[in-house]
Amino acid sequence: MEVVCGGVLNDFLELGRKHGTDKVLHHGYQFFYPRFLEPLRSENFTMLEIGYDTGASVRMWEEYFPKAEIFAADIRTSGRFGRHEVIEADQSSAEDLDRIVHRVGSARFILDDGSHQPEHQFETFNFLFRRLLEPGGIYIIEDIECSYWNPESSLYGYRVGFFNVLDATSKLIDLINEEFTQKRNDLCVGSITYGQNCVIITKQTDDERRYFDRPYRFSDAIRSPAQLGVTVCADGGEQNSNLLSETGFNVCLPQPPGYQHSFCLLELAELIVLTLRELGHETHFLLDEFEPTRRNIIVGCHLADPSWISRIPKSSIVVNTEQIYDQLHSAWKDNIFQWVKNFEAWDYSVRNISVFNESGIPNVKLLRIGHQAELTRIVPETAPDIDVLFYGSVTDRRAKIFDEIRNRGLNLVNLFGVYGAERDNYIARSKIVLNLHNHPTEIFEVVRVHYLLSNAVAVVSEINASTSGCDFYADAVAGVPYESLAAECERLVRDDSARAAQSRRGYEVISCYPQTEFLKTLIR
Repeated sequence: MEVVCGGVLNDFLELGRKHGTDKVLHHGYQFFYPRFLEPLRSENFTMLEIGYDTGASVRMWEEYFPKAEIFAADIRTSGRFGRHEVIEADQSSAEDLDRIVHRVGSARFILDDGSHQPEHQFETFNFLFRRLLEPGGIYIIEDIECSYWNPESSLYGYRVGFFNVLDATSKLIDLINEEFTQKRNDLCVGSITYGQNCVIITKQTDDERRYFDRPYRFSDAIRSPAQLGVTVCADGGEQNSNLLSETGFNVCLPQPPGYQHSFCLLELAELIVLTLRELGHETHFLLDEFEPTRRNIIVGCHLADPSWISRIPKSSIVVNTEQIYDQLHSAWKDNIFQWVKNFEAWDYSVRNISVFNESGIPNVKLLRIGHQAELTRIVPETAPDIDVLFYGSVTDRRAKIFDEIRNRGLNLVNLFGVYGAERDNYIARSKIVLNLHNHPTEIFEVVRVHYLLSNAVAVVSEINASTSGCDFYADAVAGVPYESLAAECERLVRDDSARAAQSRRGYEVISCYPQTEFLKTLIR
């Protein structure tokens, strides 16, 4: 049977059958792809498919695009096969994605049929759409079905239930309509099409970019807060009209366009989501989106769009995760204070709360951070090949300790911009993880350390006489002053028994402080 799509004879189906790819045998992509891909069939161009498996789909592409240069990327395969080249790469690794960019150069068509893990899908899109896809190019994400799976589900060894690539890509609509939203379309997204189990995203041509880069002629007509569902209360405050129908919670992790470092707060957001569910509350988890009919908890309010303040329900809760101190004058600090002034606020640090009080913002609540059993998920390697792992930005005071550790003959690895499953793989390969201060306030980095302790990781941490906020963590980590960090790292790396005891001790201590006990007092 011939299938006609958009008036063009679709032999995509027949070629898919010939080569045995599930793109047509199961998914039905023949009903969507030819609309976008038929114009490329006689063109000379480069394409990339992430995920190779048996190579069935790539062999189909060789026939479908007879003039194309074809690359694939796969976590287990590499080599040259006929007209196509396979690059061995892990799409969860920014380093591997960078290698792909340097090898391929540029591509007119990119297809993600890789891990199907939603977080990987969006991070890969964010990386390759910006750095590899040509103007006018086509980017397809397949197998978006995993965004509908429950949080306990896994695929290819990855957990898939906490990130929703559909929620993430839907935010791109505001970028496409930057003329009206005033959100800069730095990604140059041209269009988005949602089909059965796929998202098809095009990149603007240079002509499109120039044409739509203009001010809005009816800028005075942009919707007011009232038109967005916000009404004025009798006391002069604003109230979302849907507030009375609130059901459950929504935990929101803000992500400014193109900003991957939001994911450093992923485990804290997960901690709150899982604990609310354990306490019996129906809880959603969305990336950069609030829900008007739920009580929203914004984790990392320094990253949240301040234009939400007039639109988000007044019952919302904001969580500050940054250190506040007098020497800091930045847009982040201004944003934090805007949010904390307008909503119920939680903060992990007593010292931060004191600064808020001194600034005329009382009643900020202390969010103590403890143990959530469902976050115990890192399986350590039996023969770890990394002595000391640190993840975070490198400053002069940190670099000095790194040099001292390396001078003692230890293997230290520093990660930056690596999050989620990829970072967890590094943790699993490490004997110890190092934590040391970056800011002069010396507030203990509980947001970072709780996840390590819940996974029985031996942590060496800077704890000086002036360090605040240690709470029970002082008993759970190998805490020493700044000048003793290198020596303590060497001690635990070289003494397997001491290191194992430290791992057990950390897990035993944090297990005595279940997060349910901390959270239920805050949401009464």
